[in-house]
Amino acid sequence: MNYRKIKLLLLLIIATFSLQAQNGGTGTYSFLDLPYSAKMTGLGGKNVSIKNEYNSFAFYNPSLINTDTKGGVNISYLNYVAGINAGMASYSVGDTKYGRFLGTIQYVNYGKFTEANQYGDILGSFSANEFALIGGWCMPILDSLITIGANSKFIFSQLEQYTSFGLAFDIGAYYQNESGNTSTSLIIRNIGSQLKSYNNTNEPLAMDIIWGISSKLEHAPFRFSATFHYLNNYNLAFAKKKSPSSLYEPEEKRSKFNKISDEIMRHIILGVEFIPSKNFYISLGYNHKRRQEMTDSERKSITGFSIGTGIKVKKLNFDYSVAKYHLAGLSHHFSIYYNIFRK
Repeated sequence: MNYRKIKLLLLLIIATFSLQAQNGGTGTYSFLDLPYSAKMTGLGGKNVSIKNEYNSFAFYNPSLINTDTKGGVNISYLNYVAGINAGMASYSVGDTKYGRFLGTIQYVNYGKFTEANQYGDILGSFSANEFALIGGWCMPILDSLITIGANSKFIFSQLEQYTSFGLAFDIGAYYQNESGNTSTSLIIRNIGSQLKSYNNTNEPLAMDIIWGISSKLEHAPFRFSATFHYLNNYNLAFAKKKSPSSLYEPEEKRSKFNKISDEIMRHIILGVEFIPSKNFYISLGYNHKRRQEMTDSERKSITGFSIGTGIKVKKLNFDYSVAKYHLAGLSHHFSIYYNIFRK
């Protein structure tokens, strides 16, 4: 047992609490928080406590990098909203004497935009893209019941003629009990800053402290997950109007209990999986923060809910999920995992 590593991890976690907290959506490079895994999308958009053989969440939480993943290739495509497309590709080198390593590239393409001057004259078109190169490292300790990990992320963003570079880090720890049915993880994401700003105005990254727990029933094919995000910032709610029809309509009046319960629920993402065999699953997720921010007060719809499924055939894993982000439509997510060296 290496207690020195544990002390170092605790010191890093405590130190980051002194950093300035940022609300979700208020920091730059927000594309880093997109769910680049179809399995993650199906569970509500965030999950840091499930470790599997094809590293579905390891790009997000490096302490989840699995042992038996040498030669594992993961490719994912997300048809997001309003013509926005995102994707991810990762490769795992498996176990080495220095730990486990995972290389990932993430991108988002915001599409084409019409360029016009202040008089409405069309001048042409422009595009907007962002991507990140991520190197992940993981090391087991305490007889492999605990693993610790870290990501380093080089970020590039181009929005029309403006460009920005940044560097960020994630640190996390994962624990699984001896039966393997319950696991929990704590991760601090997006610790870093811009190296080059868009227009000589430095913007902070939206740091996110996430704690998650997952538990599989011993005698039933169900696994339940709860993910608590933005623990470094209590205030995620904002004043919401009764209807979007008028900018000057008075704010919706709510009781103190409703305000507090709503604020608490914005920090929680819930997921459940039906796993009748190790080669197939169906998942359902609920993201309250997304529902409150993206829904229409007069047409609630199923915004905030998501559903997914996955199947494994020999060396190939295929995941598909669909999520309701807005009344405008559904977002579809596809992920494929293939292990080059597995027999």
